[in-house]
Amino acid sequence: MQRLLNAHGHPVAVTGTVDAATVDAVRRFQRERGLDADGRVGPRTWPRLVVTVRPGDRGEAVTALQALLTNSPRTA
Repeated sequence: MQRLLNAHGHPVAVTGTVDAATVDAVRRFQRERGLDADGRVGPRTWPRLVVTVRPGDRGEAVTALQALLTNSPRTA
């Protein structure tokens, strides 16, 4: 979530913890998009936070995707 906030121009340290700075960044993101600025990434906020990545893309959204893939359970 923090990397995706960064990808949307809301700089926040990537700590893996939902701290006050992250909640503030989420609220700013929500206000920009006309959402209820409650600081929570719920079902209305999450779809707007997600970024489509394509081959050759770089940046925070790609790093976020790589982290998700690295940490996802593997099925074989």
